[in-house]
Amino acid sequence: MQRSPIAFVLIVPAAVIVLAVVGLFIGTDVSVPGYAMAMLDDQHHTFLTLPCLDEWQHRPSDGSVLRRSTVAEADRLHYDVDRGCIDDGGYRDDGWPLSLTILQSLHLWWPYQHWWDRPYDTPEGTVYPKPDQG
Repeated sequence: MQRSPIAFVLIVPAAVIVLAVVGLFIGTDVSVPGYAMAMLDDQHHTFLTLPCLDEWQHRPSDGSVLRRSTVAEADRLHYDVDRGCIDDGGYRDDGWPLSLTILQSLHLWWPYQHWWDRPYDTPEGTVYPKPDQG
């Protein structure tokens, strides 16, 4: 029994559309890259990221001082993640839904801008993070 080419022409696009719609409901999660800004706590050998700074500043003080660096340096120094920062989602970020992530990888959709890709101000001036910085 031969199948009609018309059935193939109708079934394949319908299947692609259904998969694309389903993919819109599947979220993606992106880990913080090495070039992202991190604040290192040398006293406790931990680090936290920018979304966690406000929460950290409201903790009871134990004399810890933070210094600005990158996630790559924290990894190199074998620093642990800050437990409070995990709860605040400081080491991960939401990405595009799966369908749009696939389109982005094919350069058919614009890149998702995560917090770590946005410029930030320092006493030395504005820093524009780049993937080759860590």
